[in-house]
Amino acid sequence: MTWVSPSLHISEITAKAHQRASSILRCFVSNDVNLLARAFTVYVRALVGYCSIAWSPCLKHDIEQLEKVQRRFTKRLHGLRSLPYKDRLRFLGLPSSELRRLQLDLICCYNIVFRLVDVNFSDFFEFSRVTNTRGHAYKLYKSHCNHSIRSQFFAERIVLIWCGIAYTHLR
Repeated sequence: MTWVSPSLHISEITAKAHQRASSILRCFVSNDVNLLARAFTVYVRALVGYCSIAWSPCLKHDIEQLEKVQRRFTKRLHGLRSLPYKDRLRFLGLPSSELRRLQLDLICCYNIVFRLVDVNFSDFFEFSRVTNTRGHAYKLYKSHCNHSIRSQFFAERIVLIWCGIAYTHLR
């Protein structure tokens, strides 16, 4: 069995995203950073985040490549060049690309768990049989993965986060 890495897809969409981000900066006459950030959110972030639940990257290089699109755009905004990346994001009210993908994963998980989408719950998850732990009543069972490839699939990567084990490096 061969596994197709999302790296080629990520390279293609980041190239398109860089082109769109540059077009926004060239075409808009305004120097209003909030307007430009809004245009970025609508035209670029939508491209980078489209169907990210299916192809979410696990390799550090791919994650950095996706983050570079937003990092580069925010650095080119008037008056923000000298600020560190996290401060630029805070100023613009934007989450990092990685945090945005995590939010989209959690929203999708919520929709599946509470049956808000027409997807068979048992195809993705099963509820944990342990009921005496703290937290919410919708804990999911984390199955054992024999292959590291499987651990990067949506149904596997989201369970620990859904059950309360947070990504500490995103804070």
